[in-house]
Formats: sequence, C-alpha cells, structure tokens
Amino acid sequence: MSTKEIERARIIPDVVDGLAHSKVQISASFGSIPVVLGEHIAPKDSSSKPTVTISGTDDHALYTLIVTDPDAPDPANPTRGEYVHWIITNISKGDISTGKEILSYQGPAPPIGVHRYIFLLYKQASEISYEAPEARFHYKVRQEAEKYELSDPEAIIYFVSSK
Repeated sequence: MSTKEIERARIIPDVVDGLAHSKVQISASFGSIPVVLGEHIAPKDSSSKPTVTISGTDDHALYTLIVTDPDAPDPANPTRGEYVHWIITNISKGDISTGKEILSYQGPAPPIGVHRYIFLLYKQASEISYEAPEARFHYKVRQEAEKYELSDPEAIIYFVSSK
C-alpha cells in the first residue's frame, strides 16, 4: 500500500492526514472475497464480520482497528459522514481476537452512490479505555485519533460498495 494510492482515493485528506512509515500490513476478506484497494464488494457479500489479518506488528505494542465510511449518506453530499462500522482496541501481537470490540461490525448499506469502506489500523501509545460513540453517524476518526493519542495510521486498506 502506498501513500499515493491512499491519496488517489482521497482517504488522505478526507479521513486522515497521513500514513505512518511502517512495516505493518493489514488484510481482510469476506469469506473467499479479499479486500483489495478500491475494488468493489457488494453489500450482500460484505454484510458479515470480515476476517482480518495483521502482520509486522511490534510484539509489545497495542493497536486499534477502525472501519469507517466517510461518504454517508451520499458521496456527493456526505452530510452524515463519517459512519463508523467497527471499532476494536487494545489488539495485541496482530491478533484481533485479543482486542476489545467497542462497536460491533455493521456491514455496508449505501443508500446512493459508491461509498468507501476504510480499515484504519493505529498503533496505541498504551492500553486505552475507549468509549463507544453515542451514534455511528457523524463519527470523526481524526478527532478520535487525537482524543486517544493515536498518530497516523500504520496501515490502511479499503473497498468500495454501492446499492
């Protein structure tokens, strides 16, 4: 994953300011369907919680995974974005089953247009007590990252989906 690909998809600057220089990699799949940068996955094929694999992590660090859609409800007018789809904190050794699920996975349901579903993996400074957002709409990953002292994401992948 290169910064140029993330910029081309407007994840930088729409969602985050930058990408950390890191050896950490993230991959995800919905059954036999892999998440490939910018590839389309239908809502029916991404409705269940994906399998996420994280590699290259620091064995002594903890990580946070956030999946967000900045395009709600309409990419041309995202008045309700971001919409947060999943939050897991305190992930150890790249194994998401060790983390604390703050917000359960909710699959895509884009009402109009093509939406980006972005997996952001952050390295934590220490263990955090993350408060679940009151609503999934109007989530701002930038503000949450600042609140919990998360720097630029270590890894990003995304797919797109439409009705």
